[in-house]
Amino acid sequence: MSGRRGELVARRKARGYTRESLAAVLGVTVDTVRGWERGQWDPAASRRGDVARALGWTVEQLDEALRAGTETPAAPHISSEAVDRAGADHRVWARKVDPDQALAYFTEQWHAQVKADNVIGPHHALQGVRQHIPLLTTLIDHGPDSARRPAVRLAAQYAESASWLHEDLGELTAARHWADQALRLARTGNDRDLITWTHFRRAAQCLSPASTHPSPYTAHRVLERLARAHDEGTPQPSMRAALDTQHALALASLGHESSAHRLLDRAQDYADDRDSGDARGGHGSFASPEWVGLQRAWCWTILGRPTKAVPLFEMSLKKLPAVYQRDRAAHLVRFAATLRDAGHIDTAAQHALQAWNLARAVDSGRCTVQVRDLAVSLRTHRRVDDVEELLTTTTVGDH
Repeated sequence: MSGRRGELVARRKARGYTRESLAAVLGVTVDTVRGWERGQWDPAASRRGDVARALGWTVEQLDEALRAGTETPAAPHISSEAVDRAGADHRVWARKVDPDQALAYFTEQWHAQVKADNVIGPHHALQGVRQHIPLLTTLIDHGPDSARRPAVRLAAQYAESASWLHEDLGELTAARHWADQALRLARTGNDRDLITWTHFRRAAQCLSPASTHPSPYTAHRVLERLARAHDEGTPQPSMRAALDTQHALALASLGHESSAHRLLDRAQDYADDRDSGDARGGHGSFASPEWVGLQRAWCWTILGRPTKAVPLFEMSLKKLPAVYQRDRAAHLVRFAATLRDAGHIDTAAQHALQAWNLARAVDSGRCTVQVRDLAVSLRTHRRVDDVEELLTTTTVGDH
């Protein structure tokens, strides 16, 4: 084999993957993906279906792309499994490890990655998730039978986390792929809590977090996902506040003000203020009273009543726990959009700048894109000093 497989590289990029994110999706090393693209080896037969699905191809289309660039004689064909020594080492480890200790370790590491995402940002947390998913996969395939079901459930948790982290990085193709993987694993492990939460994640990925005018079609897709969350899963109290809030925002986008606020009232009852930022209280435990207050503020903005939203944003942002740095950036973007809609252009630009600086600090690609979009919407006010500073800082010019 020889030569760079240009079609394979182009397809990966078109699907929104870096080598690192595709490797994480497939549970292989970056070197393995690099070897496929350079024609040094092919995906193992057992893995080709997963590779094809990730790239949006049939297996036949993948095989055709793999044949491209391999006409010149070179070194003999080498399977990626044959060269992936780490995979072999993982199999030996899975057969010998104490399963209880391994599962306890993966559980603690998952909580640590959740907190790392909140404090440091998604890039750092995703590194840990990428390191642990291949190990969990190996434990499922080669570990003792007693470890399989809890390992499947943990793998589902890690997959759902990967979905969120890719979403926050602005990599929606990878995010949706991981959400699908999480749902598949949660169903395999009969983890009804995570089934519910993965439907919540898929619903969230239908919405643009800073859009005040989602389409009716989008709103109904969200409502459909939430119905599945209730029908197929078993929402725990820690989840209900988040589910009800998302439901309320979808209803608000359809103009159902009273119904939206009734759901937010119920979400406030479910909200828990004891979360430490590492999800030890369960999925959705981030939904504190302050978080629900911020969602209610955004609901007012969606309903076209930004003047009612402004004081709620101000009060709730002050109370938001310090551990939620990335969430603070996301809420600041929404607050800036609300101030813009209320006609407070200078303070809108000031809060957008705060959101920009914080989003950059925690590597939230999603938030930086939202701030740029907000800056574009303020272009007609560029004579305002704060707006000009925002436009300059976010490198939004007239093109």
